Amino acid sequence: ELFTRHPQLGKDIDVPALNAFIEPPRCTPDPIFKFFMGAGGTSTQWHCAELQNLFVQIHGTKEWRMCPPYWTPCMDPRVVSLQQQYCHGMVDFRDPDIERYPLYAYAPQRRVVLEPGDVLYVPPFWWHCVMNPEVSIGLAVWWINLVPAARSHFTLFWLTVMSPQHIFRQIRERVQGKDHRTAVTASSIFKSHGVEVENTDR
Repeated sequence: ELFTRHPQLGKDIDVPALNAFIEPPRCTPDPIFKFFMGAGGTSTQWHCAELQNLFVQIHGTKEWRMCPPYWTPCMDPRVVSLQQQYCHGMVDFRDPDIERYPLYAYAPQRRVVLEPGDVLYVPPFWWHCVMNPEVSIGLAVWWINLVPAARSHFTLFWLTVMSPQHIFRQIRERVQGKDHRTAVTASSIFKSHGVEVENTDR
């Protein structure tokens, strides 16, 4: 949540140039910026979102795998906890268990490797997972437009946007004034690699 904690960093982003690629109407006056930094060998599991995303690769490389929303049953999404919504798949893309998840074998996957300067557009509810072959830094530009999200996959739209988990988390974040999706801080990441940094998280 770098840009939430330090909004002055947003001045370095050319918002008018980005707005030229974002069709109105949208639910927020400006895009939402998210900073992603990962060490080599890190990855995420299959997931999707109602958001539209322009992902800008800044440093290193990042491998993306994507699958259209139509193939949602192949990802075996489930609600297993208050923090896990229906938009999270159960299949481990690094070592898929085809016997347990037989439909996954039929899911078409599109693979792309981003290099510095590349920009990838991720439509609403497109399933994706990422892997960092090396240290990777990128910027996600998110915006919400409910009409394309509902058209992309109407069932997923209602199961995620209107789910009790989503509504409860939004209320909690507004009451507590922060985003609880970030479980670690930047300084803890650096320290785990043996790099001492000044504590800027307070």
